[in-house]
Amino acid sequence: MRQQMTFAAVAAMLAIGMGSGPVPVRAAGGPAAIGQHQDFFSFLHGRSRGGDRISANLQSENEVPTISSPARGKFEAEINDDSVEYELSFEGLQGVVTQSHIHIAQPNVNGGIMVWLCNTTTNPGPASFTGPACPAAPGGTVTGTIEAADVLAVTAQGIAAGEFGEFVAALKKELAYVNVHSSLFLGGEIRGQIGRRHR
Repeated sequence: MRQQMTFAAVAAMLAIGMGSGPVPVRAAGGPAAIGQHQDFFSFLHGRSRGGDRISANLQSENEVPTISSPARGKFEAEINDDSVEYELSFEGLQGVVTQSHIHIAQPNVNGGIMVWLCNTTTNPGPASFTGPACPAAPGGTVTGTIEAADVLAVTAQGIAAGEFGEFVAALKKELAYVNVHSSLFLGGEIRGQIGRRHR
């Protein structure tokens, strides 16, 4: 009986054109590039294909030591089994954007770079980095995917190169932060601690 009902539902959806591609599902409050679509199987069975959602609000006062800048930004990401899809937006930077990273550290402490989020010709990422170029000042938006090959060694803090599990653990434990560096503030102009985002 259940199979007959499922078949009937599929037939009805195909008849109105819903079976021809992904079903658009906009995540409330989430970035357009992340979690925007579910596949047809997931729609029928009420399951989301995505994993844990995390986010950070970037502000100048979160830098260590704190600085004064009107810049601000937002980082949002979805953690999957073997990747992290992210979107980073920022605006109002006083300096020219040079680079952006995820570092490992608790709030109010500076830590080593675990992954690059964007780079520039003046501040290129490591040879293995295939992510986006940072938008020109004063801001913009970048999206990308982080995989094991993107995780850098932070030897002094116990992270080995390619250690994706340790990277994800730091994200979930809120022991990582995002910052955007600029030509005016080389150590970072805005920063935000990564935390879980409630659906």
